[in-house]
Amino acid sequence: MSDLRTATEIHSVRYATAWHFHIKVDDLTSKVRTEQFVIARHVAWYLERKLWALSYPQIGNIYDRDHSGVMAGIKHVAERVAALDMRYVPAIDKIEAMINRQRDEVEPKTVLACPTCGTNIFELRRQLDLMQRRLDELGAKP
Repeated sequence: MSDLRTATEIHSVRYATAWHFHIKVDDLTSKVRTEQFVIARHVAWYLERKLWALSYPQIGNIYDRDHSGVMAGIKHVAERVAALDMRYVPAIDKIEAMINRQRDEVEPKTVLACPTCGTNIFELRRQLDLMQRRLDELGAKP
């Protein structure tokens, strides 16, 4: 995953999440444990994992947290989403829509395709990122 691409995606999640929860972006990485900040922080982690396939250690490094805390936070959000918790589901839907709108504005309108197989380049990149995440989880070396 390119550093520039990763940084842009992480920032898009952080800014959209902070905007939605009416907090500052720095509050997401702060050590403050008030409910509003914790929910926003966990939602950001959940979306970074879901949308960008970041590993738990990668997310932990970004937020200066241990990967086990990140795992617990993401698991909590996933459970709340599965239970259709109205504090989480609408927030996640709105933040995802905001990120997707922003990505549509940034990505070229002409779809670039692989000359060999014709697959959309963005889809190939997503698949490559998912495979890299799986390899990282298995501890495989490139």
